[in-house]
Amino acid sequence: CILIVIAQEDTYGYDISQKLKSYGFSNISEGTIYPLLLRLEKNGCINSEFRKSAYGPNRKYYTITKAGHLEIQDF
Repeated sequence: CILIVIAQEDTYGYDISQKLKSYGFSNISEGTIYPLLLRLEKNGCINSEFRKSAYGPNRKYYTITKAGHLEIQDF
């Protein structure tokens, strides 16, 4: 589900959690999402980079890779 959210647009952790909640995954905490993001990055499914934010400190944005798109197709 996280890969599908990231495939829609580059996004950051808190926004991912909010989108998942809007899709009905109300029991998923940010503490669950960040380890999954780290695992997805280590597996080459996503990339991350820090970008400036107009609302405070830099945010870590995630983008899907070709391997991530293939993972979605396999699922």
